[in-house]
Amino acid sequence: LTANGRLLIVTRPKYKIEYPFFPEASKVWQEEQPDETDILNELKTVGFQSVQISTACFPLEIDKVQWCNMIKQRFWSTFSHFSDQELNNGVDYIMKKYPPILRFYEKMILIL
Repeated sequence: LTANGRLLIVTRPKYKIEYPFFPEASKVWQEEQPDETDILNELKTVGFQSVQISTACFPLEIDKVQWCNMIKQRFWSTFSHFSDQELNNGVDYIMKKYPPILRFYEKMILIL
């Protein structure tokens, strides 16, 4: 990075997520997802002086079957922690709990 260069880190919140997860996936998410304040502090430690955090939030709508297929394919590393059987159990939970069309807000943390 040059002296006047800029760095943008895009991540997701550790807490207060709205993803239609099964309970065990929510737990893994919170254990594995870094907190934005930790990232901010690490950047300041290595010499970044003017670091700002903002949040971009937008509505998302997805078919529940498509969402569950993505989970089965482990589309996020969160799901790599689960066996096929555990994912199938999680998908069963989602299929019973949530409506056919899932609506939630995607929150992106922008660290610049």
